[in-house]
Amino acid sequence: MTNYPIENYFNQIKIDLFLFNNKYITILKLQSRMTEINNHTNFSELDTIQQYPNTEILTSVCKSFEGQDISLTVTFMGKIIPICNCNAVGDILENVFYPIIKENLDDFEEGPKQASPDYYGMNKHFEFEQKVFMKSPGFDIGNFTSYINMLCQDGGVYKKIFKTKYLVFEYTIINEKVKIVKFHYLNVYNLVGYSGKNPITMQIKKKIWTNIRPESVKKWYCSTKTPKLFIDKIIECINKCPHIEDKINIITNITTQFESLKSTQKSIHVSEPIPIPQVVIPEKPPSYRHRLIERIGIVAVREKERLSRIATKERKVQVIPVSEPIPQVVITEKPLSYRERLIKD
Repeated sequence: MTNYPIENYFNQIKIDLFLFNNKYITILKLQSRMTEINNHTNFSELDTIQQYPNTEILTSVCKSFEGQDISLTVTFMGKIIPICNCNAVGDILENVFYPIIKENLDDFEEGPKQASPDYYGMNKHFEFEQKVFMKSPGFDIGNFTSYINMLCQDGGVYKKIFKTKYLVFEYTIINEKVKIVKFHYLNVYNLVGYSGKNPITMQIKKKIWTNIRPESVKKWYCSTKTPKLFIDKIIECINKCPHIEDKINIITNITTQFESLKSTQKSIHVSEPIPIPQVVIPEKPPSYRHRLIERIGIVAVREKERLSRIATKERKVQVIPVSEPIPQVVITEKPLSYRERLIKD
């Protein structure tokens, strides 16, 4: 396969984009040169690519939504009615976000209605699921039984773990407007939790394992989460789930696919955790002493500090002057009692 450096895939162009709150914002549009790539690359060979080549563009566009206000309204009988129901927001935001993403990514496509995935990339070689939540994530990652069946399909493990990304938006509702708070770009093994009573975070209704669920946001970027851990916990779930049939064949299928990926190493580091975002800490400004040393030298500073300590000690030693003599207290004798006077006489 011919390797094309990512910087040659796109031309960087600056554009103005009309967004939700009737304001223009400026983002970077990296216009895809997909026609040129199609002339030189066989898409079947892209199975060796772990990451979606347009990841930087996609995340840049999605992050530009942060802080934006979205007014969702319907017109009924001549009245404009705002939509603030969180159950409806998720589906509506797909219709809001898709045209803007598509404008920046020619290869981006809508997925099937009421089915997985929400979007495709690069002629359906990559898949994307859009999830939204308010305050705490309670959305469904997928139906457990259906997800196991998809893993068991030919190439299912590679597809669902490495070629499916989750576009997760946190939002809030203020003054009847939806405001995008934060965007997250994640893999399935980052979203789920592994430390609960079940091998992975799961919704269970009347002993039926229903939906795979995410854990809290603060744990999504834990460095211990890896594809291997996810596969191990999925196998534990299959063994533990009371209504999964043919467990041995299912586990063998999934394990064989994953081991094959490890052995071939098709640009996939299956044990590599998601990188933790780097926090840039600004340098601490130099102290007064350091600035003084640079100006007059260390010897002069030490002498200055020595004299300062001597002056401090002298101020602490205070002599209290005696202005007046302390008055003397004369203790008079106690008079004799009547009995004592009789005895004395």
